[in-house]
Parts: sequence; structure tokens; C-alpha cells
Amino acid sequence: PGQREELTDAFELYDVNNDGEIDRHEFSGLLRSMGQDLNPAEQDRLFSEMDTNGNGRVERDEFIAVMAPQLSARADAERERPPVEQLAEDLFREINKDEDGFVSFAEFRAKVRQLPTDMAEEEVDELLQEIFGSDDTFIDREEFTDFIKRHKDEIGPDAI
Repeated sequence: PGQREELTDAFELYDVNNDGEIDRHEFSGLLRSMGQDLNPAEQDRLFSEMDTNGNGRVERDEFIAVMAPQLSARADAERERPPVEQLAEDLFREINKDEDGFVSFAEFRAKVRQLPTDMAEEEVDELLQEIFGSDDTFIDREEFTDFIKRHKDEIGPDAI
């Protein structure tokens, strides 16, 4: 199905009374189901932007008119992103279980131990020492991406 059909299907899942409109609560669930991880203020801003007629509800056409261009832009950006950056993003998301924007030493070590590798414990420790240094217990997304770029050949696409 095309993008409009996919957006319509997603909308209709959350339009529980089938009236072609969703309220703020339904809107929040709809965004989450689409992978839109927005805080309440961002959700309110987007809801207000979509509610072009000001009736306090988002209608199907209002929703599609705003979301279709956003999803197209995101898809274009994903296609343009170099594969290693996509790998880093996917790995970061996989490892960062608590979604705090940082990967802890423990989170990273647990993931490295799950990888299909012949690395000895000493090699794992050396790898962790390289990325975390002697002082850090956490790294952010940028540090993580830089590390993945430096070691892309060793990590490979099967790491996830």
C-alpha cells in the first residue's frame, strides 16, 4: 500500500468510534505506534498544528496532510544516510534499553557478549577500554557512532 493508505490504516486503528477524528489521548497512542517518540509538549504542538479547524480533534485528512510530508522527509533522510551511520543508530537503539540517550558500560558489555564473535574476555575488555576510556561509565550517541565508524569492518551488519 501507498503512504496515504498506510497513514489511513494507522489512523483508523486509533479512531475507536470510527468518526474520522481522534482526540489527544488517541493521538498520543497513534504517534507511538508510528515510532514518533515525542514528549507531551511536542505532542501538543503537533496536535495543534494538525487541528487546522480548531475543533480540538484531529481529523483523518488533517493528520495525513501533516504526516505524509514528514514521513517522506524522514524516508529520504534514511535513504541518504551512510550505511555505517544507520548501523550505529540501530546498534545504539538496541543497546540503549532504558532510552536515556546514553550507553552504559554494562549495557555495552552485555551486547558485546551477545555478538557472534571469537573474542576472548581480554579482547572484550580492551574494546570496552577503548570506547569508554578510564573515566567514563557512559557514552552518548555521537561517541558511540564515532566508535562504530572506526570499527565498522570488525562489527559488520550482523551485529544487531
